[in-house]
Amino acid sequence: MLVNMGGQKAKKGMYWNPADGHRVDLSEEGLLPGSVGTIYLRMPPGGMLVLAPVVGLLFVVFFPVFGLMAVVVPWLVAIFGVLAGTTLAGIKLCSGMFSTVGKSVSFGWTPAASYLSGKKAARQKEEPEDKEEKK
Repeated sequence: MLVNMGGQKAKKGMYWNPADGHRVDLSEEGLLPGSVGTIYLRMPPGGMLVLAPVVGLLFVVFFPVFGLMAVVVPWLVAIFGVLAGTTLAGIKLCSGMFSTVGKSVSFGWTPAASYLSGKKAARQKEEPEDKEEKK
């Protein structure tokens, strides 16, 4: 089995804990140290010789990025915090201003008024013609 848990019976060989980097050598079949949540990978010595430089290379490549992010991220958090605070203050100010202006402005809307009767002048012209036709 390639993956073993802590406290589990394991065969003779070399086991590596990727969480903390410790190596456990079992000279004969026995129990792996640690709790059930501890994970061990069974590695041949050649695999460990190949894996160690790769992990070191990743550390060397990404460590400067971690250092840069440790400086940049707090600045970005502060800048976004200021922008968010300014935006919220502007929204509160504008909403208060619009509600005040909205109370003082009237558009003269009268929902009960109806203008569906048409023009009176057009109706008066039609009425005499209708009377002549009736005669």
